[in-house]
Amino acid sequence: MSDCSEVANGSGHGLATDIFSLGSVLYTMLVGGPPFESSDLLETINRIKAVLYKMPNLLSEKAQHLIMSVMRLSPDDRLTLNGLWHLPFFLHFILSSFILIILYAVNFIVIC
Repeated sequence: MSDCSEVANGSGHGLATDIFSLGSVLYTMLVGGPPFESSDLLETINRIKAVLYKMPNLLSEKAQHLIMSVMRLSPDDRLTLNGLWHLPFFLHFILSSFILIILYAVNFIVIC
């Protein structure tokens, strides 16, 4: 079963569903458990349909902002793929990766 409200409600799916799922997977990876899990299957389904989950304080503000920006009830309210890359969570990693590539290239040129 999908962890997206419109799929749980039988409304179909699209790119916005994948965006929602990205938030759910990221939540699971960072927290160590799925966002909607409960001991009762019906309760889990109701949580998914209503997008009810707890945001642990252990997550950085950047991670919380990303998850809350994509795990929204209405697909129209979720960030687009293009919008994701402008969030501080991803900008930090993009900038860090760019710096590492530059440092590697500089070291490579010096060695050669």
